Amino acid sequence: MKKKSHLALISVMLLVLFLITSSAGGVSANVDPPENLLDTFPSDEVIDELIVDTTPPQFGSEGVLTVTNLDATSITLEWSTAEDDVGVIGYKLFQDGAEVATLEEGQTGYTVTELTENTVYLFKVEAGDGAGNWSTDGPEITITTLAAPDTKLPETSASAPSVWAEGYPVATDITDQGLTLLLQSTEERTAYYLILEGEAQAPSIEQIKAGQKSNGEQLPDKRAGFISLPAHTEIKVDISDLNSDTFYSIFVVACDTDGNLQELPVCLEVSTLEMEEEKEEIYDEDVTEEIVAEEIFRL
Repeated sequence: MKKKSHLALISVMLLVLFLITSSAGGVSANVDPPENLLDTFPSDEVIDELIVDTTPPQFGSEGVLTVTNLDATSITLEWSTAEDDVGVIGYKLFQDGAEVATLEEGQTGYTVTELTENTVYLFKVEAGDGAGNWSTDGPEITITTLAAPDTKLPETSASAPSVWAEGYPVATDITDQGLTLLLQSTEERTAYYLILEGEAQAPSIEQIKAGQKSNGEQLPDKRAGFISLPAHTEIKVDISDLNSDTFYSIFVVACDTDGNLQELPVCLEVSTLEMEEEKEEIYDEDVTEEIVAEEIFRL
């Protein structure tokens, strides 16, 4: 519609110019004007070059810029398409007013990296056409990057006393059938533990958390478990139903409030006590009768 209106206007101008030159004697009276001035008109390609496009693309009130992924150092953005009377050829993405990306038509998403954790950013997108016109009503969004996760893992009690309070974990009150596991952490944590009979191969920290042996076999509840540890508070875990005079390996691993497991577990090696044999009284009927008879004889 825009091109046809330009054609009609130029046709009228050519006709007026022809009439003026004819009346001024510039054209022979025997020369008739063309029946259809449009037949002598330039091609569409030439007209496109002559017509200057000054209208920028527009997003309108429905334009949106959304976040599809966000972490401490990066963000992924997506936006709606813009409209233009000729056609949109690309988009520009701005971060705090500075251009960070130029994208071709059809690309309506981009991931910005190398951001700073826990920082506020303003993002805005604009659309451009082939004439170099750029929109000014592009959607924008203000976001705050996430705080960096706590990736510091608690270490073993031997190399990092700050994980466990001094002297913990420890097995105490060992009997022929059980023991007490004492735990105390310097920070709020969760302790996972399991008890293996003999000098067993150490399971991984993930297996300890899951209550499994190194071969993946699941242990019964009385041989594995977990317990919450308030900071600087001694917690007792009673372990029972053990075999007497038996060597056990007790593995303990700490997990902080962010879900980070201790890099290496603590291993406690203990042996239960021997069972105390009950002294059985042996009664020999013949001996008893003989003793009774002797007592009667003495009387």
